[in-house]
Amino acid sequence: MSKGKALDFESNDIVTTIERKPGCIVGMKIVVSPKLSQLIYNQALKSVRKEISYPGFRKGKAPEDVVKKMFATHVDKEWRQELKQFSALHAIKSENVTLFDKQNPRVVSDLKQASLETESIIEIEFEAEPELPSISLEDLDLQPIKVPEVTAEDIHNRIESLQLYYAPWEDIVGRGVQEGDYVDLDIESSEKPGLFFCENQRFLFKEKRIPQWLIRALNGKNVGDSFEVVTENEDLSEAEKEEEVQPEKCRITLRAIKSTVLPEVDEAFAKKVGTQNVDDLHDKVREELSRKFSQDARTDFRMKICNQLLDTYQFECPQTFRDAEEMRQKQILDKLLGYPSTAEQMDEKFQHAYQSVGTLAERECRLFFLLQKIAKDQHITFNRDELLAELNVIAQQNENGSNEKLDVSQMSHEAYRNVLNQKIFALLEDIAQKKR
Repeated sequence: MSKGKALDFESNDIVTTIERKPGCIVGMKIVVSPKLSQLIYNQALKSVRKEISYPGFRKGKAPEDVVKKMFATHVDKEWRQELKQFSALHAIKSENVTLFDKQNPRVVSDLKQASLETESIIEIEFEAEPELPSISLEDLDLQPIKVPEVTAEDIHNRIESLQLYYAPWEDIVGRGVQEGDYVDLDIESSEKPGLFFCENQRFLFKEKRIPQWLIRALNGKNVGDSFEVVTENEDLSEAEKEEEVQPEKCRITLRAIKSTVLPEVDEAFAKKVGTQNVDDLHDKVREELSRKFSQDARTDFRMKICNQLLDTYQFECPQTFRDAEEMRQKQILDKLLGYPSTAEQMDEKFQHAYQSVGTLAERECRLFFLLQKIAKDQHITFNRDELLAELNVIAQQNENGSNEKLDVSQMSHEAYRNVLNQKIFALLEDIAQKKR
């Protein structure tokens, strides 16, 4: 629509009825009075007149009556176009609705009726920003982060895992499982065949190293045995008890029974694993576990906050955004599993993973908007150097293949989200610590 003098009309000259549909689609019916339609027509007439060269007159100076008569089709086309455009822009602004994709807005408009004598009717439809609820940080259950101390047992177990890595292995045949053996197991869901909790994973058959129900189930079993059991809650951690983890019916397949002799933890072994001596090995393991426990505690804190937000605040996400996220999740899954995400080519073993992608995408989309809302409400910002530092990390991961391959736009988007989320959770951690 051409820029010119603002149209002089009353609020009742354009009336909008709004309808919100699934997927953040907004439909509007706009009724325009004959008075306003005439004003828009006059504007369209001026726009056409400026472009016309007519014999006897300079360009743009032909009389309006001549333009109306000789170029009626052009004027009518311009009027209808400006009527739709003006009505849509005015309705979206007056109803305080924000287009979701401002860079590439997709507003579908339909001019149902155009008249200078009676009302004109325009219907439009577009994807809008989600209607986000107010978020009260005070209402969140923000528990201070508790990082567990690294114990001597933790250090022993970690060093033992290094010993196991370098240890020689022998198969045990001709007898069942005994305490002290190592067992290679498949544990598969009985209710969802193909869903493996672990596959060909090695465990030490010993008290406190595996759950009691698994010890009872495996004791005396032979290689090749496959049987069903129901997990029990007697060995649950405090966190698992809080989450009310339910027992699972599963099928266990004993693939192998192994034995080994662990190498001595001496100076030679310490150097073999990249440390200077045994004392240095213990120090390095303690530092590694300390970092891991701290990171795990923060990850657990963030997961609990995310689950609270998702459980508390319900709203719909724009469908195109959700579809894009679902596609991204499928691409990640394709890369991890090496499978194309089409039902015809998919092994039944992995179908459950792909079937859950839609739910995961929905959660990720809602969480994105909730965290954006918190950042806006709390005036969280970051500087260019912070963004560039994160972008550099992502670029290095992209180059060495530790992440899925991203283009420049995707890396920038990922860096923005990462830095913003770090700031948000740092704020929430600070609030939680002050509650102590």
